[in-house]
Amino acid sequence: MFCGLWGKNMVQSAWGSRETQFFYSLTPDKVLDAVEHSLGLRCTGKSMAHASMENRVYEIELEVERDPSAPRSLDHLVIAKFYRPGRWSKEQILEEHAYLKALDSEEIPVVAPKALIDGETLHQLADSGIYYAIFPKVAGRSPQEISLAEIEQIGRLLGRMHNVGAQIKAEHRIRLTPEVYLKENFQYLIRENLIPDRLRKPYAELVDRLAVVAEERFKGVGTLLI
Repeated sequence: MFCGLWGKNMVQSAWGSRETQFFYSLTPDKVLDAVEHSLGLRCTGKSMAHASMENRVYEIELEVERDPSAPRSLDHLVIAKFYRPGRWSKEQILEEHAYLKALDSEEIPVVAPKALIDGETLHQLADSGIYYAIFPKVAGRSPQEISLAEIEQIGRLLGRMHNVGAQIKAEHRIRLTPEVYLKENFQYLIRENLIPDRLRKPYAELVDRLAVVAEERFKGVGTLLI
């Protein structure tokens, strides 16, 4: 599995920080300027925001010559991903990119980030410090039903992904453990006084019970990182 140890200069919170406020300054003109600067190409001005739980993701149209023999080509479209400030450090994002490139080199169907104008895969906005990457647009669809044969195929694919991840040293990713995703989040709720007084004791007891079960289940499992 994609694993490693804690390192330096990384974000240790699973949910980021108050720096997320910088997302409010991410206006359409800044998005288009960033893409043009990083690719050395002009945008048509057409962009569309995509749904994303924690980052900002935009589909951008580029001013490039279209091949009339390939009307369905998506080469004129890219996906720009702006990472939530305070959520990931530069080192963590680059480890994500390295993993995607390793999967791609093993012919596992993933979408790896594009090499930017300087050969890197990650750039940063000067005013807000927001990191961003640019990906090719790849079409896909979500089937309504998955057959048993397709479930087995997905299982084999996940196995291959785990095998590639096990060979990669990731020193900066956040550990996926009961301590991080259960106890630390509970302490945050307590610190911010988000649980009513009458519910604190039963809530704490429930968290303790869940932690016992989770820690038992995690025994013998290799390091899981996000």
